[in-house]
Amino acid sequence: MTTDLNTLLAALYVKIDDHLAGRRRLGRPPKLTDAELVTLAAAQALLGFTSEARWLRLLPVRMSGAFRYLPGQSGYNRRLRAALPLSKHVMRWLAADTDLRTDATWIVDSTPVECGRSRPTIRQLIESVNDTLKGQLNLERHGGRTIEGVGVRIAQRLLALTAAIRHNRATCQPTTRSLTAYDH
Repeated sequence: MTTDLNTLLAALYVKIDDHLAGRRRLGRPPKLTDAELVTLAAAQALLGFTSEARWLRLLPVRMSGAFRYLPGQSGYNRRLRAALPLSKHVMRWLAADTDLRTDATWIVDSTPVECGRSRPTIRQLIESVNDTLKGQLNLERHGGRTIEGVGVRIAQRLLALTAAIRHNRATCQPTTRSLTAYDH
């Protein structure tokens, strides 16, 4: 397995689709499955698109043929908000599929540590998490206008981060918490 974005998204889709295999919905099946929706949301966060309209407009050019159906902006937004509980479950599945629980470092550390500080303080840990979410995952420019919208944007970025860490571990990468292989 490699660390390119298409491989990560294919692995993520298969993992989600396998977990949702026995789940049934009432009514007509959606044109975009739940597994495709969550994969699409993770791809949006990994590629740094903060505007849903821009993301959906450029997706056919950027990832031609990856998704058989793309909803409009309002449909995508509505489905994303409704899928917040699913996104949380997917993050748990992905995290449980790694050895992160036994790892000595439980957060993504992207804050430079000055000389003479061998043990991180709580303030440093919080700043590190904030720096990762704001810098690498564009959380400051989330675009949410409601509590639900902000919640789903945060979950979307954390899902992307969890998927990247799981994929890096599965492909035996030397730095498992790096997102640089996927952000272009």
